[in-house]
Amino acid sequence: MAEESTARRVWRCGSRLAVMAAVVASLVYWPAGIVVALACALIGVSPQAILTFGGGMGTLYGMLGWWLILFVLSLPYAAWFFPWDAKIDGFP
Repeated sequence: MAEESTARRVWRCGSRLAVMAAVVASLVYWPAGIVVALACALIGVSPQAILTFGGGMGTLYGMLGWWLILFVLSLPYAAWFFPWDAKIDGFP
């Protein structure tokens, strides 16, 4: 029984960490895209080529791919700032 509660606690903690990383990735997505588009305009590269990974995939899948890259990059950030010692869920 103790193993089940430990496994459940680890699962809950991991899912909360993933949600926190998803929020961070979503908040960073558009500002990072604007910065990349401006940098592309300055150096003369098409932002569409960057978005679609050189035309290798469509625009929608390219946007999803870049979001997943940001999600993976935000996981360490979310893990660092995650409130590991918090015992209360929700708002007081």
